[in-house]
Amino acid sequence: MGGSTDSARQARGTPMRGRDIVTASLFLCFLGMVALCIGLARSGAWFVGPDGAPTSADFLVFWVTGGLILGGEPLLPYDQARLTALCRALIGPDSDALIAWFYPPHGLFVVAPLGLLPLIPAWIAWVAVTLSALAWSLWAIVGRLGVALALGLPATLACVMVGQNGFVTAALVAGTLVLLDRRPWVAGVLLGLLTYKPHFGPLFPLVLLATGRWTPALVAGVTALALAGAAEIVFGPGAWAAFLQGAQEQTLAMVGAGAWDWRKMQSAYGMVHALGGPRWLALLLQAALALTVAWLVLRIWRRPATAAVRAAALAAGAMLVPPYVFIYDAPVTTVAIAFLLRDAMDRGFLRGEKWALILVAAAPVVQFLSLFMALPVAAALLLGLAVRRAERG
Repeated sequence: MGGSTDSARQARGTPMRGRDIVTASLFLCFLGMVALCIGLARSGAWFVGPDGAPTSADFLVFWVTGGLILGGEPLLPYDQARLTALCRALIGPDSDALIAWFYPPHGLFVVAPLGLLPLIPAWIAWVAVTLSALAWSLWAIVGRLGVALALGLPATLACVMVGQNGFVTAALVAGTLVLLDRRPWVAGVLLGLLTYKPHFGPLFPLVLLATGRWTPALVAGVTALALAGAAEIVFGPGAWAAFLQGAQEQTLAMVGAGAWDWRKMQSAYGMVHALGGPRWLALLLQAALALTVAWLVLRIWRRPATAAVRAAALAAGAMLVPPYVFIYDAPVTTVAIAFLLRDAMDRGFLRGEKWALILVAAAPVVQFLSLFMALPVAAALLLGLAVRRAERG
């Protein structure tokens, strides 16, 4: 499933010119995004504003949490009131930004190193390391085009600007799928690491068990249990109890005050709330969508589809199942795009497929401009493309 050399592709008769043009265009987009980021930083619209306050509460929470871990208070981020007070002191008391740490205790390992650096260097290092991980994983799928996808698609800018962890999630999803059959032990470890953000993982055990891939399933379970135990040892007894209580408090703080903009939540659950629908309807629609997506993904994995099509379906489905999805998670759709491109390079594009992929790639732009629920629509379109390719044989 990994990318092959350019000479090998040419030997198979795969057209290179169009791919090179796309790759070059994406690298130009990357340079444009770099210039945009530099301009925003110089104007006080990124990193820190004119008043010296950080412009992103998202990365600020990561950075403050890293400092608390290294300072000997690793469980304080689960205290909503105290975490909010610490961040408000830096971002300003009038900010309406969401301040919360929703991740399980082993997620603390991910952000702990950020406390070693000042805010801006930590932000730059975080983006550089996590984006490099995604670029490497996509290179394993479609070669240098994968690197160009990681750098040049709008999903990248959506994650960079707020310093979020979408690159980490996408790299783990891509790595798991690339290595699933070639290195099942390593794939299992990566899947176990994905439990730092567990709501993106429910489809994986279903697929692994339904297709008899016992080794990665077992290794993933052992890895997750080892991480959970390590967090309890390193961060102290009661880490998991603090997480469960803190997650409940922070969820209530996020949605209970009535000030939350539901258009930011990129899911069927968020869409119903954004339209003013009741909570029971939002839960019902999300559950129905999750079951439908699971059925479609399992159907593809149990059919004689190519490995790339199966992987694309699972990556796209992972974006549709959880109710808690945001625009900074868009790099996961980049993984699905890469796998569909891998299959198209091997077997040719289907009618209208190129335009569909362009629309999917533009979803973060649509979201920024209109606050329309663009990401779930894009993920559904990707799943539809995977179904279409699976039906092709």
